[in-house]
Amino acid sequence: MKKILCFVSVCVMLMLCTITSSAASESKFKLKLVSENDTQAVVSLDFAGGASFSAIDFNVEVNTDKVKVTNIVDGKGMTNFKLQAQAAVSQPNVKGDSAMVTAAMIPGYRNVDGEDLFVITLKKLTKDSLSNDDVKIVFTNCQDASFNNIEPVVTYELTTVSSEEASTTVTTTTAADSTPEDQTADNNAAQSQLAETSTNSAAAKDTETADDEKGDSTTMIIVVCVAVAVAAGGGACVYFIKKKKNSDNASKEG
Repeated sequence: MKKILCFVSVCVMLMLCTITSSAASESKFKLKLVSENDTQAVVSLDFAGGASFSAIDFNVEVNTDKVKVTNIVDGKGMTNFKLQAQAAVSQPNVKGDSAMVTAAMIPGYRNVDGEDLFVITLKKLTKDSLSNDDVKIVFTNCQDASFNNIEPVVTYELTTVSSEEASTTVTTTTAADSTPEDQTADNNAAQSQLAETSTNSAAAKDTETADDEKGDSTTMIIVVCVAVAVAAGGGACVYFIKKKKNSDNASKEG
């Protein structure tokens, strides 16, 4: 009975070790957009962590109505890793509508001053923006240094956000994330600006009133002067006429 229990225990431990090993044997990759214009797009396949691999083979499958693979080269991460590895080779193959990459290295790969394994150049057949459905990385092999299979997991970041959507998103986020303190500060600033505007308006009105009063005073002074001048002129005319009349009367009496 004890032998049976020991055997069962060993089997359970081996099963648990196998499950743990399988769960840990996962390499993570990321295909991301580097640049894009109306005629060309550049993407990179990056190593995003997980189990270190020593051999990989994958195909680059594309939407042939929108893009075509024109070139595949080592990325910065792979180039720097080759300088430190004991042995490392990579062989891209671009032919017609199919493209594939084979790579092997000792020891297992690790990122060295860069995550990009390979940089892929695509010729755009339309002006439409690249999407996550236009390019797929399909692994046919992924193994460690002991030739154990590793599960490759690929995520895609090829979709770009238009400037209009980005502007809307920023505006919405700012309004949602504003705190009561920020709102109070905004209200205080608005009230200060309103008070300043009212003060400026009152000052402008006072200035305008003063100008009007000054204009009225000037007008009054001019009118008084004209009246005086007219009165003086009238007096002079009356005096001249009266004097002349007296002279005529004196002549008649003589």
